[in-house]
Amino acid sequence: MAGRAPLLTIDDFSAGIIRDASIPAKNAFQTLRELSIVDSPGLLQMEGLPTAETEAAAADDIQTLIRWFESYDGNGGTLRLMGLGSAGRMFVRSAAGTWTRRNTDANAGQGQGMCRFGTRVFWGSDTNIGQVNGNPEAGGSYTNSYLTVTLGAAFASGTTQVYRPMKEFLGNLFVGDGRYLFKLESDYTTFDNDAFILPINHTVSSLEVWNDRLAIGTYYGTGNINDAFGARVFLWDGVSPRADVIEDADTEGVAALINLNEQLYMAGGRSGSFYLFNGTEWALVRAIPGANAANLIRPSMVARKDDNIFIGYDSRGIFRWGRPDTTIPYSLTTAYRPSANQTNFNIGAITNFQNQIYFSWQDTDAATFGVDAVSTTSYRTGGVLESQIYEIEDKGNTRLIQAIEVIPRTFTTNHTITVDYKLDNAAAYTNLGTLSSTNINQPLYGIFSRGKTIQFRLTLLTALATSTPTISKILVY
Repeated sequence: MAGRAPLLTIDDFSAGIIRDASIPAKNAFQTLRELSIVDSPGLLQMEGLPTAETEAAAADDIQTLIRWFESYDGNGGTLRLMGLGSAGRMFVRSAAGTWTRRNTDANAGQGQGMCRFGTRVFWGSDTNIGQVNGNPEAGGSYTNSYLTVTLGAAFASGTTQVYRPMKEFLGNLFVGDGRYLFKLESDYTTFDNDAFILPINHTVSSLEVWNDRLAIGTYYGTGNINDAFGARVFLWDGVSPRADVIEDADTEGVAALINLNEQLYMAGGRSGSFYLFNGTEWALVRAIPGANAANLIRPSMVARKDDNIFIGYDSRGIFRWGRPDTTIPYSLTTAYRPSANQTNFNIGAITNFQNQIYFSWQDTDAATFGVDAVSTTSYRTGGVLESQIYEIEDKGNTRLIQAIEVIPRTFTTNHTITVDYKLDNAAAYTNLGTLSSTNINQPLYGIFSRGKTIQFRLTLLTALATSTPTISKILVY
């Protein structure tokens, strides 16, 4: 806008989303939904497109929420992605991308945990450890009651969220079991029901290997993960009768632990809080905006891909904790929603399979289920940026606001941006207009009003799935 300096310049999107848009935060936003600030450093673009995977015919299709994923090559064969669902149903993805039920464990269970160990895959039910040995799609041997053991806690038919998190550590498979850790040795037959015993009223919810220790995430009580306030993480060397370090976090239960570049992160259960262990204590690094008591994070709803952590949250979607390069701090964005764009949904599990993100979902209104694969070559058709509330007053006086300008790096005839704004905390947005290839190179006029604060919203759209607009700068005049 010739002859006038902008009132506001945004040329960096790296701080991601924040919980309170009224508190000034550099390079931060109220909403970044299905937009990436990581894939092209310094630029804003569409996220990858979640696409529903195909399923087998009725009876063998996905009829339950998949709660855990695991990749398995059937002891030297083709790598397959497996999914363990409620009611002990095991689904396997074929090389062609079709999900088929291949086994049903009649033991009481709700898909509590699954892990590859050696040349086999193991899963837990209320009273047994099951296994598959060999090609899980055809010819492999499924044994539902491979080990009938005395487990410390039952799932209670889904009403109580007791999990069986599993992790390989020191050549053994460890399984969370109430306040106990069950251990299976590499011969697949020698086991110990109580290889490690936690204090009374602690329940294991997540396991992760970190700095040559097994990190054991717990919650207080024996019921649901969010029944009581209190999250404790034990660091254990795998041998000693006591934990090396005990650290508490200020949240309701440890929903998930994940190691990213030798940094140990923890997701809180219902609060949507995200913590980093700094070696002394848990530091809150970000919280999911809009988190509420109706939704939660589950132990299987986190996955690592490259320098990113993906976190699922019911009815909100998949969040990405990432950064474009190592010189920039990590930030949070809302990356994906299920492919059918449901309003009310649960996320079951997330995984990185062959460098591609997969996640399972349940439409809680239609009672349908599925798995989405996030494309690495196609983009969402739409994404939304909602700014924080910017103060632009001059010594308490209003200022004249005229236009908003968006500076693109790439923008074609397939792309449009709808621009809306609010002045002085108005109840609703006012539409300013739409940017297209014919007017993208000039400011969008039409505000011509005075105000002390401004908040704006950009809705990016593409008519071609393989093409995304990229934005480098936003100016307000």
